[in-house]
Amino acid sequence: MYSVRGMTERRPGARSLACDAGVALLATAIAVSVFFTLPGIGGPAGGVVLGLVVVHNGALALRRLFPAVVVGLVVASALLVLALGWPSVVLGVAAVVVAYSAGAELEDAASRLALAALVVSVAIGAAIAEDAGDL
Repeated sequence: MYSVRGMTERRPGARSLACDAGVALLATAIAVSVFFTLPGIGGPAGGVVLGLVVVHNGALALRRLFPAVVVGLVVASALLVLALGWPSVVLGVAAVVVAYSAGAELEDAASRLALAALVVSVAIGAAIAEDAGDL
């Protein structure tokens, strides 16, 4: 049992975890397909970026069990991908799903911190993209 916003709830069941795994698999498949449509795949950072994209989206499988950890993984992997000069489009939808999950699964203060971390990472990504002419 754990508490969410003053309510006592049970741990996510097998069906919820299977659904999360499906969401993670679908998000990863979409992001990887976008990755392979971009130029520069064979570049020196291509393999690293592909691994980061998989981590970025695959972390969604754990979004109900470890929401704060998943927020951290998504933010860190996104910033690394952007720092390597790749466009944010390759990351897919994980940040949106994680923002929802953080709001739903974390206590008030923690969900606000998670949202702030996501917003800051998006702002940094937009600044990097603007400097690179990707916007």
